[in-house]
Amino acid sequence: MIALFTAATGWLDRFNPLQYVGHEDYVHWWTEAYRLVLIGFWGRLIAAMCLVGAFWFGVYRKMPGLGIVLFCITIAITYMGGLVKVIFWWTP
Repeated sequence: MIALFTAATGWLDRFNPLQYVGHEDYVHWWTEAYRLVLIGFWGRLIAAMCLVGAFWFGVYRKMPGLGIVLFCITIAITYMGGLVKVIFWWTP
């Protein structure tokens, strides 16, 4: 049983991006990706479209699963800006 967990740990380590990229590069990449895509006009547009889609699919089309997913995406886009600023403010 323990061998199963150690083999899974080695397999999961391949998904750790810090194995391939340095910490500074990783933080810089995510900061730039967020700044380019999710701040300003495009972030507001994507959040608004997801919110409208959440209500459309959740209420009108009676697909609550998709509505919940779209609403969670809206929340993530809306509140990620402050969270990213707080996290990277603490990073030296």
